[in-house]
Amino acid sequence: MKSRITLIVILVVLALIYLYVERERSSVVEIDRPFVEVDTTLVTRLDISSADNEIALIKEGDGWVVGGESPYPANERTVTSALNRFEQMNRKALISEREEKFTDFEVDDSAGVRLTIHQGGEPIMLILGKAGPTYQTSYARLEGSSEIWEIGGNHKATFDRKPADWRDKTINSLDMEEFTRFDLRYPDLSFSLEKRDTVWHVSSPKEEFDVEGNLADRLLRMMSRMNTVEFVDTLAEDAFDPPLFQIVAELQSGDPIDIKLIKKDDQQYFLRKAGARSDFVIYNSTAEALMKKPDDFKPKPKDE
Repeated sequence: MKSRITLIVILVVLALIYLYVERERSSVVEIDRPFVEVDTTLVTRLDISSADNEIALIKEGDGWVVGGESPYPANERTVTSALNRFEQMNRKALISEREEKFTDFEVDDSAGVRLTIHQGGEPIMLILGKAGPTYQTSYARLEGSSEIWEIGGNHKATFDRKPADWRDKTINSLDMEEFTRFDLRYPDLSFSLEKRDTVWHVSSPKEEFDVEGNLADRLLRMMSRMNTVEFVDTLAEDAFDPPLFQIVAELQSGDPIDIKLIKKDDQQYFLRKAGARSDFVIYNSTAEALMKKPDDFKPKPKDE
C-alpha cells in the first residue's frame, strides 16, 4: 500500500514538473518575438485613445489626415515615426497575468494609451503602459488578454499627443525662386514688389525703384518656409475684415498665396491663409519679416 502511495506521489510530482517546464518553454519561445504583427505599408487607420486625447489618423491617398469634424493634413514625419515604433515592440519578458497589476504597469483604461490598428481583417488592439526601469523598455498588453509584457522601446509619449501635435504645421513650403510678385497692403498704404528679369522692383503711389542686392531676401525666405506656432479653429469668418496687414504673392504657376494678419497679443499674430483648413498663430518676428514697407527695400545710409 505504501509503495502504491509513493508511486502516485512520484507521478504527481513528475506531472507538475512537466507542466512547469512546458510553461517555461512556452514563455521562452514567446520572448523576442514581435508583440504585434504590423505591416506599416498596409495600415489604413490608427485610433489612439487616452485619458486626455482621442485621435484618429486616417490614410488618404499617399498621405495621412488627422480625423474629426474638420480633417487636417497630418505631419507625415510624425506619423511615420509612430508607425515605425511597432518594429521595436519585441517581447522581452512576461511580467504578470494578474488583472490587479494592470494599474501598477499603467496598462488599464485610466492610465494606458489604447491603440487600434487597422490593416485589413480584424483590427489589432493593444494598450501601452509606463516605461521600464531603464526607459529602454515599457509595458503593454493586448486587448482582451491579461498578460502584461515588457517590450522593447518606450512608446507611450510617442502616441499620447494632442491633436494639434499630429497636424502638419507647415503654412508655406516653396522655393524662393517660385515667387514673382508680392502685393503688400495696409489700411493706409498699398504697394507691390515685382520681379523683373532678375531684379525686384518696388511700385508705390509715391515712388518706384529697383531693389538693390538681397534686400528682398528676408521676405522671400519667410514666405517660402513658414510654420505655425499653434492652430486656431475658432475665429469668426469675419475676424480678418479688415486685416491689419495683407500680402498676396504670385507664383510662377500663376497661383496666388493670400495671407492676412491681425494682432493676437504683444507677442503673436493670428494668420489666415486663403484655402487653409485652419487659422494659425505666428510670432512677432515672423510677422515683422512679412510686414515690409517701401523704405525697407532701400539701402540703409552708411554711418558717417
